[in-house]
Amino acid sequence: MLESREQDSFCQSGEVQSLLFKMLSAINLSADEVVLRNIQAAELNSVLREYEPTTVLLMDKELSSDIDRHFSTHHPSMILADAKLKRDAWEVLKQLESCLS
Repeated sequence: MLESREQDSFCQSGEVQSLLFKMLSAINLSADEVVLRNIQAAELNSVLREYEPTTVLLMDKELSSDIDRHFSTHHPSMILADAKLKRDAWEVLKQLESCLS
């Protein structure tokens, strides 16, 4: 899980991280199965090379990847601020779950 936010980061304990873990749990992923990283957009490719992931969930509209199996959705802090974004996020999570199974 990659984000580029300093404020409301899901890498820090709190409401945002709690929502992220609930989202992951809904698609049968646990916190120990993912890597949480807060990065700058310019660092994305080097971070991806470091981990060599097969699947990436980007939770920030400033980030994009050329990895075939990458998914992008709203950051949990945005979902907390606007409940209307839940459906969009859920659709992306279902695609991610399908890809992982």
